[in-house]
Order: sequence, then structure tokens, then C-alpha cells
Amino acid sequence: LQPDEERQLFHDLNRLGKKVDTNLALQFDNSNPVNLFIKERLMEELGLGVVETDVKSWADDDGRIVRKDLVAVNAILLLNRSNINGATPLMIDGRTETGVWFWSAVRDIEGFGEERAREKTVAAQPVVLKALAKLVYDFSFSNRRPDDGDDLTERLLSSLNDVDFSHGNPMWRYYNLNEEERRAEGLAGLSSYLPLDDTGNRDIGSHQGDFMRFGAKHNDIYPILGDMIRWKLNLPSRRQPLQ
Repeated sequence: LQPDEERQLFHDLNRLGKKVDTNLALQFDNSNPVNLFIKERLMEELGLGVVETDVKSWADDDGRIVRKDLVAVNAILLLNRSNINGATPLMIDGRTETGVWFWSAVRDIEGFGEERAREKTVAAQPVVLKALAKLVYDFSFSNRRPDDGDDLTERLLSSLNDVDFSHGNPMWRYYNLNEEERRAEGLAGLSSYLPLDDTGNRDIGSHQGDFMRFGAKHNDIYPILGDMIRWKLNLPSRRQPLQ
């Protein structure tokens, strides 16, 4: 911020009680280790593009990630939490190299980080990134991680381009298809990976025009997207006991 902007911000906060925009607050928080990881490893070292304002129209997407979305994805990736509040260096110790590996693999997904990325790939939608982040956390860092967790993370991150992240992939529309359509699209086996239909919200989004737009209830949606990716890459199902 320029000096006059800093003075205006000071005035607004202290005299008007204005709430600081989430992206702005995160930008200036250098005490949180996850924020430092984002700044030093992802932005400066990896060159990941970050934008401070939400993208209102997908046509205006320049490929950069909204900061608050980037923070939310890393909260899942490194902490298995919905936010980074109270994170300490010890909590992410030994995890940041895997974090860089994760974002390097994501960056290589076709269409990701490009102009109008959200129109080119569903991987540009934060809920899909959360699904991938949760898989890495479960395989690499969870207290219940499988014995071959490192191998599973390797298989996942080295095979992301084997997943069709295009908007036209019928897998994303699984819940909008009937049984005959699922069989015709080669999705019959997917049901064994997904939660039972009577156990929660299955409205993960809809295909609107040429685009698959996932819904706003991310906590309900990203575990299901993770199950779909597990199935596609022949990774262990959440429904099978850990070995």
C-alpha cells in the first residue's frame, strides 16, 4: 500500500470499524506458517499466480488463484482443517515439500493457470483443488494413513493428467445420470467408491451450457469428488478398510 492508502486504511479501521477484506488480511499476515509457505514457496519459488479479488465472471479469469481460496486449499492439504487459524510451524513441519510437490503437479494440469482457466478445466474450481488436497493429506499425513501412503501420493500426483478434468467429463455429472446412462458412459463401477445415496447431500453441481459448475457446499462436495478421482486412478476406496 502507498502511504496515503495506509492512512486511509488506518482511518477506516479505527474510526469507521470497517471489516478488512479477507484477501487483504491474509496478504499482510506474515506470522502464520501456512501464509509464509504460500508466499515463500508457492508464490516466490514456484511462481504461482495469486489475485486478491474474487473472480466474478469466468470470462475474466486470468488464471491466477484467489488468495483466500489458495489459503483454504492449503489448510486442508497441510492441516486437514477448514482454515489456518492457530497454525504453528510444528504443525506443518515435514509437510511443506509435499505441499510444493502437490502444487507443482496441479500447475501441470492442462488449462490450469491459463487465461480463462475456469472455462478450460474444472481443476481451476477451488472445490476440486480441495478434493485433491484432501487425498494427499489422507495418504501422507493422516494419523490413519495407509502403510503405502507415500506410494499412493506418488501415484496420485504423477497421474493427475490421467484424469479428465474437462467440463465434458461425464464423471462429474454422475448424479445427474440414470443407471443406463452411467453404464453407457463407463461409470457403472463408480458406485462402489461413492457414499451410499441415503447418507448425505448429493447435489454436487450441474452442467450449465458448456461448463460444469460445482456447488457452494464445498465440505459436502469435495469428499465425493475425491472418491471419483480415487476410482479413476484405481486408488483405494474410502469404503474399504485400511491395510
